Amino acid sequence: ASIYLSSFGELLRETLNESKTALIPITKELENLKIYIGLEQLRYSFTYSLNVDKNIDLYSSTIPPFLLQPFVENAIKHGLSKMNGSGELSLDICNSENAMLVKIADNGPGFDTGALKEGYGLSLSRKRIKLLNRDYGEELIRLQLESTNEGTSILLSFKYWL
Repeated sequence: ASIYLSSFGELLRETLNESKTALIPITKELENLKIYIGLEQLRYSFTYSLNVDKNIDLYSSTIPPFLLQPFVENAIKHGLSKMNGSGELSLDICNSENAMLVKIADNGPGFDTGALKEGYGLSLSRKRIKLLNRDYGEELIRLQLESTNEGTSILLSFKYWL
């Protein structure tokens, strides 16, 4: 309980601090995700892997704060929480043809994307991306969702980002 409360407090402080900032270094976003994932691993048993393209400078490259967290939360809540210890979460960040690609994937049961009743987190994330793109004057951030019975993946493409 002490570890949980301490980590939760740290995550809450970071959320409040970074809510005033338009962009943060990717390394900071990953630190916040690590705290969040650690909290969830206290509740559910799953493994986590992070793979970052060696050509991406995590300290100078930036991202809107807490943009990735709702997708990680959905992966854990709707996928990994049902896996009884065999859940796997992966986060991959790579550079691809003038874009930074961020893929969040889980090996949960998946769902029918055609019958998707969009939840609060996904809906807010889509709206946030739409607002960011409007502010940038073009579609710089694109979201793709794929799901099968072998898992779900979210792909965020940040055009001309690096």
